[in-house]
Parts: sequence; structure tokens; C-alpha cells
Amino acid sequence: MRIRVAELGRLRALAKRLRTRESNIFRYVLRIGLARLTNVLDGAIDPAQRCRLLVQLVAEFAGDFGMDARACVALLNSTGEEPLGEFSLDDLDLIDLSATHPRVVQEHLAGLRGGRVPPENLAVALSEYLNAKYQALPAA
Repeated sequence: MRIRVAELGRLRALAKRLRTRESNIFRYVLRIGLARLTNVLDGAIDPAQRCRLLVQLVAEFAGDFGMDARACVALLNSTGEEPLGEFSLDDLDLIDLSATHPRVVQEHLAGLRGGRVPPENLAVALSEYLNAKYQALPAA
């Protein structure tokens, strides 16, 4: 396995702070990561939650796996019985921008909703927008 020097440094610092072995911290982080990925790949995702999950995935996977919104949609469509369906290219770009340029997405959503979108509610607002447009289900 490969691990970045900065990540190894954080692992060592955590182990020292928690007074445990580095391998214990590594196993814990691996379990958490595997649990997260298993939830994503589980086909039993509630359709109302899939747009929210898509927004979260792009934010998390863009940096670590180099996956954009199109790749995340393909991943989610491959795991569930009910596919997400077709997203417009503009909306896929909007989801991608939420991971890299949240301010642009805030302004765009504020224009669509006719009101301000606080930065801490950006993922929720984007999920609600996508649900309303593509599924007509409320975001949770």
C-alpha cells in the first residue's frame, strides 16, 4: 500500500496522542473508510437519499479518486436497482463545482431559489435542488 508522507505523519501524531500503536490507528482508519465505501456500493440506498449521496461523493471522491460527477453517477447507477437517471450536463458541472468552487454554486442556487444559500447549507441546498428537479422527493 502507498501512503503519502503527510498522511503518515498525521497517523504517527494521532498514535502518539492516543498512546497507541500506529497500526491500531491505521486499522481504524481502514475500517472507517471501508464502511463508508461499502455504504456507497450497497444497492439498498433509498432513492430519496441518492442525490444527497451523489453530492457528498463528489466532494469526497474528487480529490482522493479523481472521480467527477459523471463517474459518481455511473457508480451509483451500477449499485442500485433504481438508477438515478440522466442528469443535465449543467447540473453535473454544478455538482463538480460544489467540490472545487462552492461560492459559484452558492450564487447559482441563490439565483434559482430566489434567496441566499449559507455556505454550511450548500450540500443540503444542492441536494434539494436535484431532488426537486429529478425525483420530486424531499431531501433528508
